[in-house]
Amino acid sequence: MRASRSRHSVRAGFLRRAIATLTAIVLTAIAVTPSAHETGLSRGHYAVEGAAVTATLIFARRDVARAAGVPLPDDAPVATLPADAHERLSSTFARGLVVSGDGAPCPAVLEGAAPNENDGIALTLRARCAAAPRSVQVETTFLFAMPFGHRHLARTAAGEAALTVSHRTFSLSSAPHSSPFASAKGSSPFASAERSSPFASAERSTWRTFLGMGVEHILTGYDHLVFLLGLVVLGGALRRLLVIVTAFTVGHSISLALATLGVVTVPSRVVEPLIAASIVYVGVENLWALRTNRTPRARWVLTLVFGFVHGFGFADALRTLQLPRAELPKALALFNGGVELGQLVVLALLVPLGWAAARRPTLRARALPVINGSIALAGLAWLLARIAR
Repeated sequence: MRASRSRHSVRAGFLRRAIATLTAIVLTAIAVTPSAHETGLSRGHYAVEGAAVTATLIFARRDVARAAGVPLPDDAPVATLPADAHERLSSTFARGLVVSGDGAPCPAVLEGAAPNENDGIALTLRARCAAAPRSVQVETTFLFAMPFGHRHLARTAAGEAALTVSHRTFSLSSAPHSSPFASAKGSSPFASAERSSPFASAERSTWRTFLGMGVEHILTGYDHLVFLLGLVVLGGALRRLLVIVTAFTVGHSISLALATLGVVTVPSRVVEPLIAASIVYVGVENLWALRTNRTPRARWVLTLVFGFVHGFGFADALRTLQLPRAELPKALALFNGGVELGQLVVLALLVPLGWAAARRPTLRARALPVINGSIALAGLAWLLARIAR
């Protein structure tokens, strides 16, 4: 009997150490990734002008730099780029915009590149056809050079829809039409591409894009996830956890709105290190709480402040696009709703783990210090990397 209990104790101890070690490895691996989260979104305005098709593409600066393989520091004017950089941009984006008019190819050229107001770059391209086309087919193969999961919001006179690598082709027409969101079965010039084009329902596509973008942003925003883990890993009463999470939600919702609407602008080179610093603080505070066997007091106040900081990080995904002001409230509401939805999914997984740890003194004494030490170290790694950038 005693031997059985001893074997069970050994197995349980090994399992606890394995879980703690795995958590430390995962958090460390996450911390050394080049970026905690990617914007994953770009915007394009497409129009037929006589015998030409014009496209103005707006990307996050880092996406353009990685896709074209050119260094684009935040403070470097686009006009000062060397000739080979312009050639690489043209090779990636002009060749990556495949246009055909009435079935004949219309070669695209890069006419200009300029910074926009929100840490982005606007590329101007023009595809010339032999004659004014009645119908135009556009394939955005440059999406293959973008990060995994990247979405491209394509806007034309007929509406707006999200393009991806798997749905990268749409049709244009120079014919007049009555409604920017006309049904594909009616007078819309997108009728010929109804089955394959994401423009078949522009309103639904845009709605899904911003909501899905919010969910994706929180689920791939590893720094935000690690921060949430630090908030709930110690467990505690449900009411206390709800107050803490609500404070974080209120804080980041306010700053997200202020930043997206242009009321307050904080550079990412300031926001990103502050987000990392908040992770360090939470990890260290948790270690102190475990050592002294005391629950951190008034954590919701600090969480409200840290949530305010994290909201500016969320806003980067929308600010780069320079959405028309009339569209900002809807995009902001959908994006924030997606963030909250993703956050609820994460918390539904993390909170029970925190409660389980709180009910097991041995696990609390051995595994939680390793987990929270890893949280603090991950935050420190991000902090140093972001300061050095």
